[in-house]
Amino acid sequence: MIYVGIDVASTKHDCFIVNSEGEAIKEVFTIANNKARFEKLLSKIPKVNKSKIKIGLESTGHYSNNT
Repeated sequence: MIYVGIDVASTKHDCFIVNSEGEAIKEVFTIANNKARFEKLLSKIPKVNKSKIKIGLESTGHYSNNT
């Protein structure tokens, strides 16, 4: 399993990728909040079956409200 953690902010996001054993695949890195940088994030995720990838986003302030 591959786990991607994203600390959400308005202009940038801090990301981390780890495997099931807790080994870092990519150390903490920052991406800007735009399509090109999200594509860069996707390119850093190992090519495995999508069912083997879990992505978690931090619930931040009002961004966690789903109304």
